[in-house]
Amino acid sequence: MTCARPSRTARADAALDRDPAGRPVRGGATGERTWVALPPDIDAIRAADPALGREWRLAVRETLGALLGVWRIEGFTRDGRYALGRGRP
Repeated sequence: MTCARPSRTARADAALDRDPAGRPVRGGATGERTWVALPPDIDAIRAADPALGREWRLAVRETLGALLGVWRIEGFTRDGRYALGRGRP
């Protein structure tokens, strides 16, 4: 996998992103590329807020599960996001 750098446009079109409070936010994946964010430190989140850790686990699982039939993972960004492009794996 490569390290990708999200553009401002692609970041706005994230399938899953983080809000300023660190919660997962589902979006749309309508372009040729999209992003699935991960929390910066899931172990710390699970220890401090188990409900938020579960929310992240479910959001990532459901989002990637829905995308991987049409999208493929192309890399991982430096700021903790899967970079996906349209196409079969």
